Amino acid sequence: LPAYLTQWYYRWALPVTCLVTVLLAVPLSIHFSRRGGGSGIFLAVVLSVMMLFISSITLALGESGSVMPMLAAWLPNIIFAGIGLYLYHRRVTGRSILQSIKNLLNFNH
Repeated sequence: LPAYLTQWYYRWALPVTCLVTVLLAVPLSIHFSRRGGGSGIFLAVVLSVMMLFISSITLALGESGSVMPMLAAWLPNIIFAGIGLYLYHRRVTGRSILQSIKNLLNFNH
């Protein structure tokens, strides 16, 4: 029964996944400098692939009964919608998204 419930909830969550993907891509595809926007688009693709990977993991956990079926279907959307809203907030306030990621990855502070 958990496998069927997980797939049923996933069918309802799948259209929202498309909207979350757009929410991830929009702030990363808008750039105001003269440099190319390739790095932002690359990051949007990486985040989308990570969302699909995490979605397949949570679906497997939901189908096995380890996680509640509704949570398994909706958790990737919730997590990545939060990330997308954070990125959108950073873009609207004028803070550089890519510079903040570089600062997170730079451990030499």
